[in-house]
Amino acid sequence: MVEAVIPVDLTNPGQVFACLGFMELCEALELARVRGGFDWSDPAAIRFRISVAGETHPIETCLRFLARAEVKALIPAESEITLKSVDTEAAPAGVFPFSPPVSERTAPVILWSASGNRVTLNHWADTSGRDPFKTFAGQQIAADIFRKMLNTSFGKPTKATPSGKRLTQAFDMLFLDDPDGWISEPFAAVAALETSFGFDARGAWDALRLGSSADTQSLPSGICPVVELLSPIGLSHARPCSTSSYKLEYAAWGAMMPPMLARCCLGMTYAPVGTPLRRFTSHLGNDKYYKKFFFAMEITE
Repeated sequence: MVEAVIPVDLTNPGQVFACLGFMELCEALELARVRGGFDWSDPAAIRFRISVAGETHPIETCLRFLARAEVKALIPAESEITLKSVDTEAAPAGVFPFSPPVSERTAPVILWSASGNRVTLNHWADTSGRDPFKTFAGQQIAADIFRKMLNTSFGKPTKATPSGKRLTQAFDMLFLDDPDGWISEPFAAVAALETSFGFDARGAWDALRLGSSADTQSLPSGICPVVELLSPIGLSHARPCSTSSYKLEYAAWGAMMPPMLARCCLGMTYAPVGTPLRRFTSHLGNDKYYKKFFFAMEITE
C-alpha cells in the first residue's frame, strides 16, 4: 500500500472538491482499494491523506495522467455538433450521459491518454435534479476550457525556439517544469491561466482585490490548475449542499474511507457512525451567469 499526504486549505471549496477528485481519478485509472480522508490533528498543518493498494503513488499517477491527457467532446450519435478547438467522439446510439438538448458548450468531456485511460466528465449538464454547478456561460465551451487548462499552446517554430514560443501557461508544461513540486504540494502552485471553471477560491479573491471581474478585463486568472482540473472530477458523483442559488455547504471528513462514502460526506447526506466532520459554508458571488467559489467559513454551531 502507498499513502500520499498533501497540504490542503479546508476553507477553499475547490481544494476539498479536488481531494475527492484525486480519489475518483484513482478509481477511474483502476488503482485498487482507494481510501482518502482529512487530517486536522495539527490545526496549523491540515493534510489530505490518500492511499491505494500496490506500489503506485496515487498523486503522481493522477498528475502524470493529466499532464499527458488529450481532450475530446462527447456528442450524441448522429449529432451535427462540430467543434473547431477540440476533437469530438460520438456516443453509441441510444447511449448518452444526460438528456437532450445537447449543445457544443455543454457537451461532456473525455480526458484520454495514449495508454488507453479515459475519464468522462459532465456534472455541468446533469439533468438528474442535482445542482450541476455550471460556472461557465456565454460563448465558453466546457471541452475548450479543459483543453486550454491542460495543453500549452506554442507559436510558429523559429531558429531561436525550434518548438515555437510558449504562448500560454497550461498544466502539461508547468508540471514538466517541476514534477516533484507538484506531486508534493499540488494545490500550492498558482499560475496565470487563460481560462478556468472558477473552483479555486483564490481566483474569486483576485476579483475582489482588483475591484473587477478578471473575465470582463480579459486578464488571466491566478489560480491552481490542479484545483480547477480535479474539482470537476470530484463532482462527478457528489455535490455540496445548495442552501440557495448562490450559497452552499460542504463537509470535510476526518477518517480514511472509499470514494463511495466520501461522496456522501461531501454533501453531508451521510457519514459513517463515529466519523468526524467539519462543515463549511461558501457562496458563488452575485453574477447571474459566471459563478466563482469564494473562501468559506466554518460552521461551528
